[in-house]
Amino acid sequence: MCAASHSTSGITTGRVGRSEVNYAQQCERYYRVSQKTIGQQGMGRQVRGFTLIELMIVVAIIGILASIAISAYQTYTVRAQVTEGLNFAAGAKVPVVDAYNNSGLAPADRPSAGMTTPPTDTRGTYTSQVNIVGGRIDVTFGGTRAHAAIFGGTLSLTPYITPGNTIIWRCGYDAAPTGVLLQGGAAHMDPTIDARYLPTTCR
Repeated sequence: MCAASHSTSGITTGRVGRSEVNYAQQCERYYRVSQKTIGQQGMGRQVRGFTLIELMIVVAIIGILASIAISAYQTYTVRAQVTEGLNFAAGAKVPVVDAYNNSGLAPADRPSAGMTTPPTDTRGTYTSQVNIVGGRIDVTFGGTRAHAAIFGGTLSLTPYITPGNTIIWRCGYDAAPTGVLLQGGAAHMDPTIDARYLPTTCR
């Protein structure tokens, strides 16, 4: 643009006019600014890319987040399976309490609690059996679809009699409550299942 305009202006006096000097200075400044702008644009295009290290960091972060999500989902799934066994145990509490109220002794086994003899008579999708031992309810996990983390594991619920003559239950890893075991009752048994898969009341 500067060159085209300069070529149309002739020199008539043999001397460089002031306007021509100013024109030359403007063209020089224009050239410098243009070169600087082009350089900055080139640098901008380089900054937009990702280095191999940055890409590796992003992949590593995605992998970590994925592993956390998978672990959380597995814990949720296993807890849901444990809930089935606890529901069966809740159903066994009533005959245990009734047997104790009638005889003053903890029922020694399922028949003593008025239940059928085989422990496998109480089973489900994730629970293989529910047994009664001295009033204690022992839930064994297995079934047809139990997760490997609890397959073959047991969870016990043990009845205690409080000073107020009421029966309360101790579950899993929970601390012993205020009170004593029922007359003829079996001692509590810790579970063989990881505490993270148990409800809060059993940890």
